[in-house]
Amino acid sequence: MGRLAIALLLALVLAPHARAQDAPAEGTTPSAEEDARARELFQLGDRLYQHGQYDAAIDAFQEAYRLSRRPLMLFNLANAQERAGYLAEAVENLTGYIDHAPEAERTAIANRIAAMRERIASGSATPEPEPPEPEPLPEPSATAAATRPAPVEPAGPDLTAAAVVLGAAGALLVTGIALGAAALDVRGQVDAQCARAADGRRLCPSTVEPLLERDAILAASTDVAFGLTAVAAALGVYLLADALAGGNGGEAVAVGAAIGPDGVAAVALTRF
Repeated sequence: MGRLAIALLLALVLAPHARAQDAPAEGTTPSAEEDARARELFQLGDRLYQHGQYDAAIDAFQEAYRLSRRPLMLFNLANAQERAGYLAEAVENLTGYIDHAPEAERTAIANRIAAMRERIASGSATPEPEPPEPEPLPEPSATAAATRPAPVEPAGPDLTAAAVVLGAAGALLVTGIALGAAALDVRGQVDAQCARAADGRRLCPSTVEPLLERDAILAASTDVAFGLTAVAAALGVYLLADALAGGNGGEAVAVGAAIGPDGVAAVALTRF
């Protein structure tokens, strides 16, 4: 609160009493209006004192005492005067208050009066320095820079999914090879029991029928196993390319699989 603002505030608070009657005489009881105004002034003085505005607090406490004649006002007034460096006035008001103070506090007040008199005698009755202005807060940008977390290094590509799918493709490939081998063995047994006619037809006895059925089942199972192998291999290559692209900044363009009469192929085109 600036000094001009404090002066105006006190002028507004004290102005109504410039036209009022004189303060109540010593020993008389103030009116209800005077007592209420004294309380307002005491509260104002206390706030000013807490903010280090001791001169303004003195004015408020003096007017509160003039209206109420309460001895406790002298104690608060002396506190503000001592803080402002007016030691003689503080000694006078504490001396007027000490007889009204609680018995347990009188020794401390008497010692305080004696200490202030010694300061007056030694010429050290200087007002206490004003409290320092609070330091300005740092700029938001500086605060943000100070609290910004350190950059986190990106983790490497996650190849787990690609490894699982490629592993499954490998297992399907082994299964297809095993089924193909079994189909070839059954087919060999069929060929051993059948003969070829002149027109190319295979002539087989009726005892070969179970082997022919088994051969058909094994051949179909082999085709399915190799087909699934191709799909799993294509998917695994795609996942691998996608993981590497995400980890190194590349981009997977296309992945495909093909099954033909002569085999299976899986193709992945990747741009890094």
